[in-house]
Amino acid sequence: MGDPEMTPTALRTVPEDNTLGAAVQKLIMSASGWRKVFAASGNEDGQEEEIRVEDTWLMAAAAASFLKFLESETGRPASASTIALGMDTRPTGPALADPVIRVFVSAGAAVRHLFIASAPEIMAYAGRTPQVDAFAYFTASHNPAGHNGIKFGLSTGGVLSGPQAVALKSIFTGVAADIALVRSIVADAAAVSPDALSAVLHEVERRKQDALQTYLSFAREVLTGSENPREQIDLITGLRDAVSGAQFGVVAELNGSARTCSIDRLFLAELGLKVHAENSLPRQIAHRIVPEGESLDPCRRILTEQHRRNPGFQLGYVPDNDGDRGNLVIMSEDGESAHALHAQDVFALCCVAELSWLAYTGVLSRHTSAGSRKKVAIAVNGPTSLRVEEIAALFGAHVFRAEVGEANVVNLAALLREKGYVVRILGEGSNGGNITHPSRVRDPISTVGSLVKLLFAPAASSAVGQTPLQIWYDVKNISGKDYKDSKSGPHIAEIVATLPPYTTTSAYEQRAILKIKSSSHATLKSSYEKLFAQRFQADRKWFQKRFSISDYEEINYEGTEERYGSGPGFRTGDERGGLKMLFTDSEGAARGFVWMRGSGTEPVFRIMADIKGKDSEGEALLLSWHTRLVREADAQTSR
Repeated sequence: MGDPEMTPTALRTVPEDNTLGAAVQKLIMSASGWRKVFAASGNEDGQEEEIRVEDTWLMAAAAASFLKFLESETGRPASASTIALGMDTRPTGPALADPVIRVFVSAGAAVRHLFIASAPEIMAYAGRTPQVDAFAYFTASHNPAGHNGIKFGLSTGGVLSGPQAVALKSIFTGVAADIALVRSIVADAAAVSPDALSAVLHEVERRKQDALQTYLSFAREVLTGSENPREQIDLITGLRDAVSGAQFGVVAELNGSARTCSIDRLFLAELGLKVHAENSLPRQIAHRIVPEGESLDPCRRILTEQHRRNPGFQLGYVPDNDGDRGNLVIMSEDGESAHALHAQDVFALCCVAELSWLAYTGVLSRHTSAGSRKKVAIAVNGPTSLRVEEIAALFGAHVFRAEVGEANVVNLAALLREKGYVVRILGEGSNGGNITHPSRVRDPISTVGSLVKLLFAPAASSAVGQTPLQIWYDVKNISGKDYKDSKSGPHIAEIVATLPPYTTTSAYEQRAILKIKSSSHATLKSSYEKLFAQRFQADRKWFQKRFSISDYEEINYEGTEERYGSGPGFRTGDERGGLKMLFTDSEGAARGFVWMRGSGTEPVFRIMADIKGKDSEGEALLLSWHTRLVREADAQTSR
């Protein structure tokens, strides 16, 4: 039996009437994970470690629900399962983990606790360790520190698929609604012996080291695209020699995230990079967690200073708290200052790097006229900029799109591979970061690795006798480039300037979020479609003169599907998927789009515009035009 003195008060205290139900109602559940404000104060920026009694019970119910789900997936009892646990650096992480560990142990499951680990780390560990059946990871990703939550996954190396997430949610809803069942679950958790808990905690350091080694090995495979250790060593050695000669440096502004306890410095040093880390202690959270806008300013200042001391420092990255997403800061070509890259540019740059790498390693031809040796595809979400299609076309690759949500993009890539496509790179351009196969999650060190390959992979190791950068310049028909770069290597800013020019709304701008009154996404979209057809016809001459836009077609996104057509017949369920109006010119070529998607948890619609060319004024005009239609449709349907 458990020692009452060692059992958290929350497991010995019954929540007040209806408080558990209220806590469940506030829980945001999606394929990407479950989250809410867990700080006991209710403050979303709260730094306290305590959570409320009802939230302790909620986590116990979540753990029991996952065990039921795991039994249905594996066909084995929970006592036969091994589950990895980890967390980001939010203060409430240990308080969330305690009831979950107790529930798992009380059911006889083996628990491998990593304590603080980045999301890519625990997913690599679960996916590459045969004895591990599943993982539970405590995080609220890029949300403020008072938020927290949990992601679940099996041994696939990624979070649950969309259908699996729906099945788990259904189980949890039933469990949480049965207060007698929850009381029983909590009683069993409270009865776990101190010795059983100590056994789990005693193994933390060993399990953490195992996870780091597994992740490091996996990161090498992701970087090189090879499972052969000898090939990995040869490719990495060639990179390291070139990088070291250039004295290339990277600023890692880690913002106290889980990446402070991960492989970053070791992996980057292995590539020959000089690394300057800031805010590199766990929970040393110095600014907003979301790595966008003002959150990148500290890294910008640090990189500028480091570049003045050593011109080799050209790049910086800032992760979110669980470390699966990272945005970039680069030096300007004149070396005077650093500036942040837009999320869409980061993803496009990684697409250039990885498609060039496929040509470098001989998977596809570097000229579209010669045809690819294999079918190559990129999987992205609906609001990713059309610049990706232009990049892919230069290599003879294809772009396929899914609904917003990392799990949707990962699942789409898996379906494409079943059809014979090579899908080396995938991700959500609108949200920043990239996923490089065989990884199933975004990872900032993969992003840095992609750029290092583009900049420094030597011609001597190439299947085609060219560096990745030379391949990119060739497919772009950029002549007159001197491939004998300066000692510090080619400038990243110079390469960014070669990307197909598009102007795109940032997903994190205030003008990209509209408060709405309508409770039905279905009726709002139907109203919007009718208004759009009318207004486009009335404004057709303006569209033609200002944007060279002659026509449009509608696209609806659900899960891994992209449905061309207008009306409810192209949508299902509560119709909460993304909706895009794709603009075309007189030749039928894409010129841009407007997009919208309603939140499943808040009364808001996220909107954006994407237009070909460097045209900030045009993007603002398109977004304003789109905004007026969404507001009018909302007014019509909320009366």
